[in-house]
Amino acid sequence: MSNMSILYPSTFPSTNSIPPPCFYNMQGLSNWLNNNPTYKHYFINYPGHFPNLYATTSTLSTSGYNLEKVPLSPLITNLSQFQAQQYTQQLNLFRKVYSYNSNAYMDYANNTSTIYGSTVLASTISGTTQPSTLSTLRGQQSQIPRLSVVNPTYFRFQTYKEYNDYKSSVALVNKMYPFDAMARATNQNGATLGWVIPFPL
Repeated sequence: MSNMSILYPSTFPSTNSIPPPCFYNMQGLSNWLNNNPTYKHYFINYPGHFPNLYATTSTLSTSGYNLEKVPLSPLITNLSQFQAQQYTQQLNLFRKVYSYNSNAYMDYANNTSTIYGSTVLASTISGTTQPSTLSTLRGQQSQIPRLSVVNPTYFRFQTYKEYNDYKSSVALVNKMYPFDAMARATNQNGATLGWVIPFPL
């Protein structure tokens, strides 16, 4: 983990951000996009999930097509009462683990930022021209204690059954919130949405 590139995300739902645990619910991504229609533009290249979203052309505009007004259907439908209850339990388990791992990752990222921020003195040395000042700065730098970053501790499953239940919950959530699409979705201008999950799922 210490050698991986660290993502310092922007605030969700901006591009290049990490969805928070509360983002995931039984209504799915379709419902979220219906409530936040400007983000529908990012999903024009995913007809398997959203078959009615098209890149806007002059022909479509002339015909009155407005991508933001296209209603999106849920990606999971026709649930029985038993299935709805089962899926709710799976979703709760997913959010529990997701929240734990998200917090662990952000603590790691923030600690890394703080530690390397405290050694910014090193970057000022190279730009110093006065020998006396250079010597002073180097002396100060040598007094900075060596700091290490503790790798994040992610959620640990107590039983094999709990682990399998969680994997089932990930598969369910991926149907309602396609992870790959959220990370790679690109609008007509070539901008990528970049909702990524930089910690284990």
